[in-house]
Amino acid sequence: MDYRDLNPYIRYAMLTRRSVSYDEALYAYDHRLFYVMDGVCQVFTEGQSLSLQKNDLLVLPPQTGYRLLFQPGAPCLFALLNFDLDSSYYATSCRAPDVLRDFDPQKRFSTRTMPPFDGIFLLKGATSLQERLAAICAEMQEEEPLCRDMLSAELKAVLLLAIRAQNADAPAGTQSLNDVRAYVDAHCMESLTNARIAAKFGYHPYYLSRIFAARFGQTLHTYVGLRRLKHARQLLLSTDKSIAEIARESGFRGASWFSEYFKANVGLSPTQYRRKGK
Repeated sequence: MDYRDLNPYIRYAMLTRRSVSYDEALYAYDHRLFYVMDGVCQVFTEGQSLSLQKNDLLVLPPQTGYRLLFQPGAPCLFALLNFDLDSSYYATSCRAPDVLRDFDPQKRFSTRTMPPFDGIFLLKGATSLQERLAAICAEMQEEEPLCRDMLSAELKAVLLLAIRAQNADAPAGTQSLNDVRAYVDAHCMESLTNARIAAKFGYHPYYLSRIFAARFGQTLHTYVGLRRLKHARQLLLSTDKSIAEIARESGFRGASWFSEYFKANVGLSPTQYRRKGK
């Protein structure tokens, strides 16, 4: 999917003020957009912690676990949007996110996605998007004729403006960073280290990790681990290979470490995840 095919379908859009933290991570069946209008909150997602404050934008792809934590007595006002990147599930009603033990991947809406919204997308200080997102939330409540189609065009503009803003703020060598990510995607099952990746692309390891995190919202080390985890989850559900075989084929250094890492990020052991999935 590329930008020409982007035709968002907004399932839900509302300004909401919340102060009660989530006890468990939730997993959504469509994309989630959070834009902080006022206040601060902490988001724990995919093994990392993100601090959001006024005018910060966060977009999470489907099937991504997240917890929102708020400061006691300090509610946070934010725009919350649930949407697909295409209209293949047009006019389908909302489906509340589930905790992992109840989440059913078969109930996902559209499976279509595209970079950079196929991973965690974080844009700090996106002041120019506040008015547009507030207008989307207001229009969604009115349900005037052609509302969904008009808002689809407006959300497309928001997403493309967010990409443009991120690219404008990116350090020199952004294309190289895209090449780094593509290289990791292709070789994540190998013995990858920050030093090896940095040497291939002519960076110092520490600098590469820092600018990679600024560009993609997660450190290089985290990204490698999560790509391996995604591959392992697919193998667990689609094959009968042993845990040790899956650990080795996914790039983990041993079954014990793989099981520990898997449970820390997914909330279930590999065996429990396979049993639940099947």
